[in-house]
Amino acid sequence: MTAKGRRYRRETLISLVEQIDITVPEMSTTMLIRRSIAHYNRRNPTSRPASLDSETNFLCRLMVNFLRHQCSEYDSLRTFLRQHAHGDDHEFVGAVVKGRVLRLIAAQYPMLRSEARTQALREDQVVNGAPRAGARRHATTGRPRR
Repeated sequence: MTAKGRRYRRETLISLVEQIDITVPEMSTTMLIRRSIAHYNRRNPTSRPASLDSETNFLCRLMVNFLRHQCSEYDSLRTFLRQHAHGDDHEFVGAVVKGRVLRLIAAQYPMLRSEARTQALREDQVVNGAPRAGARRHATTGRPRR
């Protein structure tokens, strides 16, 4: 495919994602923190439990993750579009969906704007079960970040 054709295809994907109605629910900060902590602790029973006393940055990450994965259409939409995208565009369309959902989270929850931006800039770490080439690596171990 020519560069012009690829650019057109990607512009079409962006336009499609921008037209899809994606929502992020409103809830009080207290409810969001409590639900995010409970969700994290359920999903990570062998990790150190999160609590209201956890570091602020960690709690912000949990809240953004909770909103993105549990309170929006992020996962199902991303999976659907990736399945229907051309092979070269799987990662691209995934990044477009991720960026759109994170922008909505940042707009609805200004206190999470910085974490949403951090997650938007972070590349996906695993593709087909293997670390992605060029993925950011942990500073001390050299292993891919999770």
